[in-house]
Amino acid sequence: PERDSSVRQLVDEIYRSDPDAAFQWAITVDNINERRNLARQTLEHLKSNGQKDVARKLIVSSSLNAEDRAILDKLLD
Repeated sequence: PERDSSVRQLVDEIYRSDPDAAFQWAITVDNINERRNLARQTLEHLKSNGQKDVARKLIVSSSLNAEDRAILDKLLD
């Protein structure tokens, strides 16, 4: 829980300036709901800035399981 909290703070600080790093950190969170929320935050930022393709590449190249990938990919539609 302490590590997840630290990662959450890091992601909140960097998702606008370094979304790739933020996403990579987000997907290391143990808590499934928190992991999805942090990843979603980063992907929504990319999407809103016209970088939907970058967001999709992050999802596809990630170590996430198929269910998480599908959930996050649906967000980009």
